[in-house]
Amino acid sequence: MPLPKDKLKIHFRPKLNKSGSSYLYCRLRMGGVTATDFSTFIKVNGNWDANSQSFIESDLETMEFNQLLTVMRLDLEYKLREISKIKVPHVRDLRKEFINHTHRLTLIQLSQKSLNKIKSRIGEPGFSKGTFKAHSTLHMHIVNFMAYKKRNDIAINEITRDFGFEYIDYLRFNKKYTQNFIKKSIDRIKLLLSDAVNSGKIDKNPLVIIKERKVSPGEICFLRDWEMNLLKNNPLLSDNLQRVADAFLFQCYTGLSYSDLTKFSAKKHITEIRGRRVIQFHRTKNGIPFTIPILEYTDYLLKKYDNVIPVLSNQKMNQYIKVIAKTVGIDKDLTTHVGRKTAGTYLLNKDVPMIVVSKILGHDSIKTTEKFYAHLMPETILRHTSHLV
Repeated sequence: MPLPKDKLKIHFRPKLNKSGSSYLYCRLRMGGVTATDFSTFIKVNGNWDANSQSFIESDLETMEFNQLLTVMRLDLEYKLREISKIKVPHVRDLRKEFINHTHRLTLIQLSQKSLNKIKSRIGEPGFSKGTFKAHSTLHMHIVNFMAYKKRNDIAINEITRDFGFEYIDYLRFNKKYTQNFIKKSIDRIKLLLSDAVNSGKIDKNPLVIIKERKVSPGEICFLRDWEMNLLKNNPLLSDNLQRVADAFLFQCYTGLSYSDLTKFSAKKHITEIRGRRVIQFHRTKNGIPFTIPILEYTDYLLKKYDNVIPVLSNQKMNQYIKVIAKTVGIDKDLTTHVGRKTAGTYLLNKDVPMIVVSKILGHDSIKTTEKFYAHLMPETILRHTSHLV
């Protein structure tokens, strides 16, 4: 079939994205019809000349960009000739074919790149092994969903709102995941696509319309004083189980998360302030500094283990803590995180102000403390209202 009389016109122009960065976009016009602009993924730093349709500086990177644009023009003209062999070419068909074959960035590729970036930053504030593991799990669910759809992958410019809803239904009805996990998983894909928009890889995020709500976690699990006493030197526990119970109790009296517990070093992190010994360092999760007073039982445990608290893997700790709870008669589903919850509750119920508890736990906002730890024991409420009777 013949080419259209109106010659293909290729025009490049810089365009700002939502983050304020400028990327070079390509506009195609043919037969009186203009196709939607698409990104070249080339960042513009003020050296673009609209008249010559090229970058004007003579450094190596600029020369490479100009070569890329030349190759892009040739590829577009070649693709036009290929389409013309089959049907009368339309500029929108040309745009679609070109993007699908030369501009294809897939969702799994995008997720994997993000995962690699997180992995490379482990150890920095906000980038722990736990963070990497959580994102690895979310990445795995994207891969599994594509297999469920009998597809290897999907180009990010092919993702639609319906794709997002199908993914949510897959997690909810096929995998039976909780609402909060579903929200976290779809939010990760939305964030990946937003980053792609900001870097000029796609024009818009098709999933922004999806709003999954987070539900309340329900009643917080924590130990009361008498339950913690059941864990202290209990004759029902073997030596090995007592060591695990003691590590858990150390969390109950300090509020250290499991990841922080594994990094705790008495030599590095214990200091004195105004004659009182305290634990000081930065949270692994968010990099926020915290100060924990060493209470009487905390000091006892440090002395018992020569300042080296025995810590197993998180999986083993959680496994043994459940056995310990059953052995001593605690009817609660214990995990290492319950130790941290117990510390927050213990302090609040000993009349430590909310703002102080927030600082001890290393929360980035007192709102976090209010949300998860503002559950007072009935006896505390009665004590504070006794003057009203």
